[in-house]
Amino acid sequence: MPADMRWNPREPFGPVELAWHSKLDRIHMPPYDRHLRPHALLAAAYAQPVLSRLMPVNSHFNLWFSTSIRDSWKARVGYAIHPYDEGLYGVWDKGVPLVRTETPEEAVAVLVAALPEGLGPAS
Repeated sequence: MPADMRWNPREPFGPVELAWHSKLDRIHMPPYDRHLRPHALLAAAYAQPVLSRLMPVNSHFNLWFSTSIRDSWKARVGYAIHPYDEGLYGVWDKGVPLVRTETPEEAVAVLVAALPEGLGPAS
């Protein structure tokens, strides 16, 4: 993400940055502190500049992204990622499993590689 799009300590978070920080900070609060793998997935996704500009959406430990701040389900982009119980991460496209990876970084790389160019930021 370009430096001018990052958080300025003198200004409040924008909606996307606030969503990311809220989700990433949950690891420190029960009951989320028991779910280290979904947190690792969020951290790996946030480390990717193209994804950190999109709205992160998660449900039942699945993670996917949107270009819309308010109606995230209407502007979904890319694949979804799910941390499996057996230690793998699954990358899914519209309910169809595409690949399983051993690390969250590998799953995020698959998702990022399939995104259209010039995507973002969420608005």
